[in-house]
Amino acid sequence: MPSLRLPDVLRRYTGGEACFEVGGGTVGEALADAFGTYPELRIRLVDEAGRLHSYLVAFLNETELGRNGLQEAALAPGDTLTIIEAIGGG
Repeated sequence: MPSLRLPDVLRRYTGGEACFEVGGGTVGEALADAFGTYPELRIRLVDEAGRLHSYLVAFLNETELGRNGLQEAALAPGDTLTIIEAIGGG
């Protein structure tokens, strides 16, 4: 199964879990599975249309995923989907 890794700030919504296994063959399916287990994550990760909030970035293993087609991006057993807060600079 793939795993979902979240930033420390979201651990309070997962019972302290920073990384956990999720079901699904796509990012969208994996997030839906995570939301089924931890419903409070939904509003913290995605907007009303199901798109990842603009202040978050998703990585599949070590590769950043773009916003276009994010929900359909394929996941394989052993993959790690990591969601982090985007870092702004100035």
